[in-house]
Amino acid sequence: MRLPFPLRALLPFTLLLGGCPIWGPHADGGGTTGPDVCLTDGDCALGEACEARACVPTGTCVNDASCGAGRHCDFRGTCVDDVPGRCDADADCTGGAVCLEGACVTPGPSTCRFDLECAADQVCVNAACVNRCTSASACGSGQQCVGGRCEADPGECLTSDECPGSEHCVAGRCLASCSAASCADPDDVCADDDFCRPDPSPTAFCDADADCAAGSVCELSTGICRVPCHPASALVTGYVPSPGCSASTADCACQSSDIQFVACGLPSAADDFCRTQGELVADCATSAECTAGAACVNGACE
Repeated sequence: MRLPFPLRALLPFTLLLGGCPIWGPHADGGGTTGPDVCLTDGDCALGEACEARACVPTGTCVNDASCGAGRHCDFRGTCVDDVPGRCDADADCTGGAVCLEGACVTPGPSTCRFDLECAADQVCVNAACVNRCTSASACGSGQQCVGGRCEADPGECLTSDECPGSEHCVAGRCLASCSAASCADPDDVCADDDFCRPDPSPTAFCDADADCAAGSVCELSTGICRVPCHPASALVTGYVPSPGCSASTADCACQSSDIQFVACGLPSAADDFCRTQGELVADCATSAECTAGAACVNGACE
């Protein structure tokens, strides 16, 4: 398929090989090959979109209004179809959902709010568990290290030709296809769009009380081992009141159990677990609850 001249003129000459699309070896979906095969819009030339695995002319754009109903202006300045449930930012989602790795997700069991819900080397940022880092080598696919945390790098590519090996340019990020092979990076999972993406889900540490250390029980709703507490219960095994503790007996029991615990239960909902200071004063679950430009990190806007 040859592009109309005005669109071809937008591309560097080196990207055009006898009129063939620019993705070269990147269209690797399930063994099918050919100049009309694509897996994502970034496999196609500017002004074209990947529809039913074929690059079709859709026109260039400067904003969503340039594309008409049912389409939006993508990262390449090209009109592409809206796909329900897919997103590039939180603003693309509705009903309080957040955009996590290209999908609109409603905050709940599949998202985090506090660091303690994530793996030991991760932090909870805007409902997603992300790696702590000192360099990009600690981050997953399509991510960069910013301020000690891994985050998406939407400026990594404009076309799939700019990505290494057989990776594809997906919303400005170089990602490997997992439609025919598993993900090589241990930090990645095969997402619903058949691309390898960093896993933003919380880590389940337990399925039953037996998975936890002595004195802790498994909170089944989160998969987190927690220290139980209740004023009328036997409290924590081996409880010794903290010197000078003026809080309730249950609060003191929590404090003596672990330095990170400050109280028994949450003010908003009575429960029987010791809670951290962060859980008690949490003011956000996503960046939508923070001022413009701020992120929700470990339950607090910063």
